[in-house]
Amino acid sequence: MQVNQAAQLYRLQTLDLNIAKLRNRLKQIDDLLGNDEEIVKATAQVAAAQAAQKPLHARATELDLEVKSVAAKISETETELYSGKQSNPKALKELQEEVNALKRRETSLQETLLATMQQVEDANNAITAAESALTVANETKAGRQIDLQAEKEKVVSDIAAVETKRRDHAAKIDPAAIKIYDGLRSRMKGVPVAVLGPDGCSYCHVEQTSLINQQVRMGTKIVYCESCGRILASA
Repeated sequence: MQVNQAAQLYRLQTLDLNIAKLRNRLKQIDDLLGNDEEIVKATAQVAAAQAAQKPLHARATELDLEVKSVAAKISETETELYSGKQSNPKALKELQEEVNALKRRETSLQETLLATMQQVEDANNAITAAESALTVANETKAGRQIDLQAEKEKVVSDIAAVETKRRDHAAKIDPAAIKIYDGLRSRMKGVPVAVLGPDGCSYCHVEQTSLINQQVRMGTKIVYCESCGRILASA
């Protein structure tokens, strides 16, 4: 019985395409396993939140010390004002004006301090949120890696199984036909064989002559598409 080499090569191509698809998925999995983009992004957000909080905290500390200093100065000046030791009206008036100015300064500082403390609290909340996001990113990656590693093991096993089938099938094909197939495969994006159906070549969709149709159906020799040059196998 005459061996239909085109049909054999089409089967070989199916195995090769399957192997290519599996290898592509394996590369995708390896890329995903090594992808720390979300972790890096979340870590950067934590660092940014901490950097934003630091000067606010320092400013709040400075304001608190200044408020306490002004309060102490007010107490000291009022003590002098009401001690009775000073009887000069002009001096007493100056002390009272100083107390009033200090109290205005104290009020202004307290308002600024309260606003700054609110900013510090908001910054602390931002740090907490960023740290939570980082924790979630780490946990998500850990869970995803378990699934990806399991899929990787299966894909590696599938590749080995299909490659075995390919070797067994290729051993049944005439080496000269394999050479033709490999030469076309390197030039035709891994698809050197097309199926000849009612609408012509399955790859370029160009109808073939009646002679080519007859030769492909007979399967006694390798026949090429008149348009794209691929090997034609009967449907």
